[in-house]
Amino acid sequence: MWSLFPRFLLGLRRLNIYILVIGPIVLSLLLLGLLLFLGDRIYRGDVSEVYQAASGIVFLFIASFSGVFQIYRREGPGPIGSPVFGIWPIINGILITVVCWASIIYLIVRMYILIKA
Repeated sequence: MWSLFPRFLLGLRRLNIYILVIGPIVLSLLLLGLLLFLGDRIYRGDVSEVYQAASGIVFLFIASFSGVFQIYRREGPGPIGSPVFGIWPIINGILITVVCWASIIYLIVRMYILIKA
């Protein structure tokens, strides 16, 4: 089990940075659309705000991995297919991660208020 973790990290080092950064965002958008579509079908058009907030939490959690990957690799997608190295991808990754997690905390507090009311 523990021998797979170094292989996973090595795989993250070898994978294209565009896939690592854009992949989680696209995957989370598709999952958000699927969750909201299923919620619309299940609740027949009257989707509760708690369900919408929970879907948003899942979306933001998966999207935050794009920032984590930029911080880990110290690399980000650049213009015309060339990756950017240095401090700016790290700052961008920190910004993406902080914004996603701050939004997750906001949605958790909002869900708590909606459930208590």
